[in-house]
Amino acid sequence: MESDRQLSLEQEFDLRLFSEQVKGMSLEQTQECLLKLHENMMLRENMYREILKDAWGIGKGPFAGSDPFYA
Repeated sequence: MESDRQLSLEQEFDLRLFSEQVKGMSLEQTQECLLKLHENMMLRENMYREILKDAWGIGKGPFAGSDPFYA
């Protein structure tokens, strides 16, 4: 299972490039970047939640009002 959590070679390269970009940023630029990354992570989480709700049929049928995921 631990091997599933490793980055691919392409991801490692991307991380290295990002690291170099961040090193060249001012504090304000870095903070803005961090906030944007966090926002994108939350949007991705919402997207995954909607995909799972669709796949699992949550929100359809007799229990449509009950949602185990927060909205």
